[in-house]
Amino acid sequence: MIKKKKMKVVFAAFAGVMLFGGLAFSPNKSQAAKKVSITKSVKVYEGKTAKIKLSNNKKKVTWSVTKGSGNIGLSKKSKMSVTVTGCKVGKATVQAKAGGKKYVCSVTVSKAVADADAKKGILTKKNMEYWGVKNSGNIVIPNGVKKIGNEVFAETKIGSIKLPKSLKSIGEYAFAFSSIQSITIPNTVNTIGEGVFSWCQQLKQVKLPNKLKKLEEATFCGCTALTDITIPNTVTSLGNECFLACDVLTDITIPNTVTSLGEGCFSSCDALTDITIPNSVTSIGKKCFNHCDKLKSIKLPSGLKKLNDETFEWCSSLTDITIPDGVTSIGESCFYGCEALTDITIPDGLTYVGHEFENGKENAGDAIDTYYTKITWRGKTYNDFFDFFYDVEFNNTSV
Repeated sequence: MIKKKKMKVVFAAFAGVMLFGGLAFSPNKSQAAKKVSITKSVKVYEGKTAKIKLSNNKKKVTWSVTKGSGNIGLSKKSKMSVTVTGCKVGKATVQAKAGGKKYVCSVTVSKAVADADAKKGILTKKNMEYWGVKNSGNIVIPNGVKKIGNEVFAETKIGSIKLPKSLKSIGEYAFAFSSIQSITIPNTVNTIGEGVFSWCQQLKQVKLPNKLKKLEEATFCGCTALTDITIPNTVTSLGNECFLACDVLTDITIPNTVTSLGEGCFSSCDALTDITIPNSVTSIGKKCFNHCDKLKSIKLPSGLKKLNDETFEWCSSLTDITIPDGVTSIGESCFYGCEALTDITIPDGLTYVGHEFENGKENAGDAIDTYYTKITWRGKTYNDFFDFFYDVEFNNTSV
């Protein structure tokens, strides 16, 4: 028993010495050697270069190609890095030997598709990864390029871009969600794809080409910094949600070549105060101006036959609108929530008016909100929508 107690005392004393010794002599964190590591893998195009890093190494290093030596070349060797040149399509392995340890990096060499496609006059997203435009900056596209493919500059941080006169078309969502601030599209371009500038929230200035025939769906959707734009007088239609949620767009001129406005075309344009729609327009889509909170007045085209569902829904500042004599149909919720519209005159030829319970549609509302707006039709004034609806739909003397 005595021996055991002595053993315990000796062990405890030894442990204490080790503990305090450890505290006294443990190295500072900043003095501890950092672990050496190498870039695990790199991709490089033929004729181009990439860098392999050997981080935290301070010892002499020997760089070598242990596999696929015909596919790559090494240059600019140092203790911390080496430059790899792509020679031939294939795979290779680079080894760094330092301090008796070996560090390995795998290399993939790909075909230089950008050069090949540029010769064909087509720019693709794969090309742009090759050109390294994921970083911020201004881009110049070389002459000879005829087409910019889908999503090429989508989600990039470019500030501006210069396009060549050889360019003929721009693909869908080519600049979507990018940081582009301004762009001039040359007059050689006659086709611009769907959503090409959608949600470019820093885009302020755009010059469109004078040969353009159509603004496709969601062309400027979500361009919350766009203050002014001129639509060329060659354009014949504005697609669905073309200017949806352009928050600071205060006014816009629609040329008299345009014949149709798509669904939600100007929906949620919060700063839009007034707009004149030329008589050339014969079709206005659903929700075209809904939730345009500051829209005060609008001039509708004389040839219009129908006002679709929710066209002016919740245009809470709308005070003045004249419905053309040729309009025979007004859809559900067309003027619902127009709080400032105190009265409205409906053409005598109206044969259909949408109402809250029609066809069991969800979220359907009366075409005109009589809580705010008095209706005048065929010389009679209505303060209750259902009375108006009944006369239009069921009264033999009113149709």
